[in-house]
Amino acid sequence: MSKSKLLRKIEKENKKFEQMSPYNFCDRWCERCDTNTQKRCRLYMDELDWKLSNIADKRDPDDLRNLEEKLKKEQESLSDKIQPWEEENDYDFSDNTFEHKDEQKKMDSLHEYPIFKTSDQYRKKAHEFLKDVYYEKEDFDSELKYDYETISWYHTLLPVKLYRALSGIYGEDEEADSEMRFYSLCDAIAQFAICKKAIKASDNALSNIAHKNESLHSSIRDLQVILQNLASRISMMEEQI
Repeated sequence: MSKSKLLRKIEKENKKFEQMSPYNFCDRWCERCDTNTQKRCRLYMDELDWKLSNIADKRDPDDLRNLEEKLKKEQESLSDKIQPWEEENDYDFSDNTFEHKDEQKKMDSLHEYPIFKTSDQYRKKAHEFLKDVYYEKEDFDSELKYDYETISWYHTLLPVKLYRALSGIYGEDEEADSEMRFYSLCDAIAQFAICKKAIKASDNALSNIAHKNESLHSSIRDLQVILQNLASRISMMEEQI
């Protein structure tokens, strides 16, 4: 792929951003993240600290009530930070004006883009595949557990990350200044990178499963064709930046 000057600039800038905030460039699968990245990821360290604090206080970190309490505190903290900005810029995020409805309508339209529909098609087909051979099977090949988990994790992540990428490319206000536009594209390219990682990992996992299950070749091939289609479309979209 021949990269444009703008794309090269974005990728260079994203390398700097990734060092500062790796959680904006990851697939949120902390258990599979390398240790060095974990150590510089504030989100991971904050969550780890919260879990350890709960354990020290003899509270279950997986208890829904504890999680709700955590989210409530985070929301209150975020509101405290947002309020000064709202006052300074005379803006109310809770305001539901016609202008904001138009903006939401524009964002909703991103679901109609062919690449998003294809990713959602993959999500549905992958879910049915997993339900048949993994979710509801007690006798699945345990040696393939890692591969099944890989497909399971990424099949729902793909549409989410593609939607965010599309919002960075097409969702920005036409009147946004060039700097705002540039950073929206930076985020879009970061999300595309996560999508490409998800596609590659899922494709490899499917190949591993197919290698041991000849009867699944047809359904696996269908899934891989969709993944290859998504990869090609992402490359085409990057070339147009």
